[in-house]
Amino acid sequence: MNVTIHPGRAVGSVAAPPSKSMAHRALICAALAKGESRIAGISDCEDVQATLDCLRALGAECKIYNDIVIVKGVDLTQSRGTALHCRESGSTMRFMLPLCLLSGNPNTLIGAPSLLHRPMTPYQTLCQEHGFYFEQGEKGIVVEGPMKAGEYTLPG
Repeated sequence: MNVTIHPGRAVGSVAAPPSKSMAHRALICAALAKGESRIAGISDCEDVQATLDCLRALGAECKIYNDIVIVKGVDLTQSRGTALHCRESGSTMRFMLPLCLLSGNPNTLIGAPSLLHRPMTPYQTLCQEHGFYFEQGEKGIVVEGPMKAGEYTLPG
């Protein structure tokens, strides 16, 4: 975004573009919350659309009205195994993998070939340490929990 300011008295406002990173987090929090959440100013980029698709696949209801997203939360411990299409979004894949571990059902994270070749060593190590299933292959990453309350550490 370019804004030009000419000499004189500054009056008005400029809206900053929405943060894709914050959008992922806000949508996930809304999907984990009980009831309905309304989030305004969400970016409509491909990566955020991938996160919305994945949350819908996990059972959250997500509806878009103009620049507001309405999310009805879901108990992910009760979700059925499914395929989550992360498109080309590494952020979506990394945020969705732990959510997939909440149920005791296998979930498959799929996406563009370039995405599936990215290293996921921290998640693979976490799964091995806690007895979760993790398999990364050409067609996707399959994970299975269930993740229980406790302490989980990832480098970041």
